[in-house]
Amino acid sequence: MVDENDKVNFYEGKLNVVHPAGNEYARFDATDYLDYISQGVEPRSYLKFPYLKGVGWKGLVDGKDSGIYRVNFLARLNVADGMATPAAQEAYTTMYDFFGKKPMPNTPTLHRDRVAENLYAAERALELIQSIPKEPPSMGGDLGEAGEGIGCVEAPRSTLFHHCRADEKRLTTKVNLIVATVQNNRPCVCQ
Repeated sequence: MVDENDKVNFYEGKLNVVHPAGNEYARFDATDYLDYISQGVEPRSYLKFPYLKGVGWKGLVDGKDSGIYRVNFLARLNVADGMATPAAQEAYTTMYDFFGKKPMPNTPTLHRDRVAENLYAAERALELIQSIPKEPPSMGGDLGEAGEGIGCVEAPRSTLFHHCRADEKRLTTKVNLIVATVQNNRPCVCQ
């Protein structure tokens, strides 16, 4: 997920998908995820295998024609032009200067990616703490109505999609969660 300046963002922004060659494949709002992502199934597993609809499901295959994608620290940094906080940006720049390639396919760089992300998380947490109003807003009111909600967040293990529907009795009628483990199921299994 990237903000309006193409910097890594954990909670707000557009989801950015980059082709292994480095060009942007898609950029979309979380609410539009069903236009870009679907889930394949394999008889040998209970897990679903998310893939990019525009490429299609071709089974458990590698290569440029595979619609299977990865989400992780490295993927987040590869789709962004940098970090939104100073120390994290310095770590980001140092890492890409050292390895000299973007996007980096190298899984061994994940530990360096974590440094940049952890710095960003710490700096951003401090910004949020310092901006807390002295009087918190009221949390009372109506619990909501029947409807549908879609959300996405960049969690420590990576991208999480949440899609829920509730009926007029406020009972959940549909839930679709696409978690990092499932999104990385195929790439991790076959490497």
